[in-house]
Amino acid sequence: MGGQSRRYKARNVKIIIHSASDLRNPGDYYRDSKMEVYAKVSINTATERLNRSTPVDRDGDNNPAWHFDMRFTVRESAVEEPGVMLVIKLFCKGHRGRCCGCWKSSKDDVYIGEVSLSLEELFRSRDEKGSGERHLPLAKGCANSKSNGNLKFRYKFGKAAFTKNAASTCRLCAGGGDDDDDDDNVVDIATD
Repeated sequence: MGGQSRRYKARNVKIIIHSASDLRNPGDYYRDSKMEVYAKVSINTATERLNRSTPVDRDGDNNPAWHFDMRFTVRESAVEEPGVMLVIKLFCKGHRGRCCGCWKSSKDDVYIGEVSLSLEELFRSRDEKGSGERHLPLAKGCANSKSNGNLKFRYKFGKAAFTKNAASTCRLCAGGGDDDDDDDNVVDIATD
């Protein structure tokens, strides 16, 4: 029913992508070129995904630093369900590089590695102010892969607040993202 509104609890989640260190250049293809790295951040369930990205760090090479914060607004149930994941993937912007003495270029961005954590785990490990920090090895997406550098990020959970939405079926999101409020800005959304 299009006009009905339901109230539910939601909270802001602030993710601050700080820096990465000791990244390996993604293959010999790019060995003589400078890395330009960015992060794609998502909060995922089996059926839904909220996405944000950092700008490209053009100066840090294999030790990029962003100090970039992004905000997500999620339903309270997202921090209580073990299947809701925070995934941070690093990519190297497509660029020219030296290979075997000749120059080649790629327009495609190259996947470097990722970290993946349960939002529930982050929520449980927060301090009394709702914050925490992690410094984790990057993996290539499977348990047996070698580390490809490290990623440092901070997070902060805002206070839960009631909001309403017009007949939304979205279990994860309550909108959110690019506002400047730090904690308690819970937004109303309407979906079909």
